[in-house]
Amino acid sequence: MPDLLHNTGKLPAGTCDIGENYLLLGPCEHYKMDTTTLGAFQTFLDLYNWRTKNRDSLSIDRFARLLLPNGQIVQSWWHKKKQPAEKVWITRNVKVSPQFFQRG
Repeated sequence: MPDLLHNTGKLPAGTCDIGENYLLLGPCEHYKMDTTTLGAFQTFLDLYNWRTKNRDSLSIDRFARLLLPNGQIVQSWWHKKKQPAEKVWITRNVKVSPQFFQRG
């Protein structure tokens, strides 16, 4: 219940507030990017002039779910693909546009 999150003032353990009413929800795992993913991520960083300390080896924390400002919860593919195919229920796809990452 998203309203409970906002009313209590406290976030559940493992939650990451990324601003503008978006919350990353667990479970989460530390992930070292493979060469292909690293290349794509570096292209993204260059596009928006973001800097990192070590561009040759990046690791990230992947979260299983994202709470949207409208209260809906989006589940990530990397976490859902751990389940058998017959148990995965796909109802909607979400595309995050580059404008999401442009902050003033």
